Amino acid sequence: MKKLIFLILLMPALAFSKEYKVKITPCDKSSNCTKCYEQVDLMYTVDEKSKTVTLSGFDEKGSLIKDNIKECTVSNVNNWSCNGVIVMIEVKNGVLEMLNKPKSSLASAGKEFCRLK
Repeated sequence: MKKLIFLILLMPALAFSKEYKVKITPCDKSSNCTKCYEQVDLMYTVDEKSKTVTLSGFDEKGSLIKDNIKECTVSNVNNWSCNGVIVMIEVKNGVLEMLNKPKSSLASAGKEFCRLK
């Protein structure tokens, strides 16, 4: 009975947020994502009610990453976008796309982020 009550109390929070897990790696530009370096696991948590997106995960050294992304537009948990320093994140109908920014510091170093499956 306690589990059912907890689930019912948790339902509104679950209805307004969703997590998107991604694995990325910096790779040499024009290598077709074949010459890559360390792998990073990230999670984007979008909260429809507060219209926020939080980035969390661990960097290549194992240090915790947790940041509220400032430049985001959230329509709902399945449709949102964030303008990051290095990449643009777009989610349409629940499908996440990462677009490298051509004028970022990563791009000027001859690298780009590749998403791992």
